Amino acid sequence: MKSIASILLCLIILTSCGRVNYEKQATDFYQAMNASSLSQLELLYSDSVRIGNDGEFITYSFEEYQHWLSWDSTFHPTYKVLEIEMREDFAEVTISKECNRILYLNGEPTVYKEKLTFKDKRIQSVESTELILFNTEKWVSRRDTLVDWIAENEPKLDGFIFDQTKQGAINYLKAIELYEAKIMK
Repeated sequence: MKSIASILLCLIILTSCGRVNYEKQATDFYQAMNASSLSQLELLYSDSVRIGNDGEFITYSFEEYQHWLSWDSTFHPTYKVLEIEMREDFAEVTISKECNRILYLNGEPTVYKEKLTFKDKRIQSVESTELILFNTEKWVSRRDTLVDWIAENEPKLDGFIFDQTKQGAINYLKAIELYEAKIMK
C-alpha cells in the first residue's frame, strides 16, 4: 500500500513539474493590460493573437493589436481579476473592467468572462465568453444619445464612435466631456 502511495505521489510531482503555470500568465496578462504595457504583453502573446466574441475570431498581428491597445489605454481602464478557473490548456477568467467610457455608457463597471487559450507557453487567443454585468439597454441608449448630440452640436467630432485609434479615443472622451457639460447647465 505504501509503495502505491509513493508511486502516485511521484507521478503527481512529475506531472505538475511539466505543467506551465497558466494562472500566473493570466494574472500577468491583466496586470500588463492595467499598465498598458506593450513590452509585457509582447512577452505573453504568440506572434499573433486571436480575439474572439460569440465564437467568431479575428487574428491580429501584435503590431495590429497595439493600435487597439492604444485606443483602449486612452480611457485608463482598470481590469480586476475576480476569479480564475484553470483547465488543461486554457484559463477561464472572470474580470471586472472600469474606465471613463464604460462608466459613462454602462453606469458601472462591466463584469464578464474571458477564455485565454495557450499554445507553446504563450497566449494564443482571448475570447469573451459571457457578459455577467452589462446593461445593454442603458449602454445603447447612452451611446446613441451621445452620437446624435455630437452629430448635431459638435460635427468636428462626428464619427468618433467608429475610430478605434488613439485620436479616436481622445475624441470619444471629448464627446463625453462636452455632452456632460451640456447636461450640467
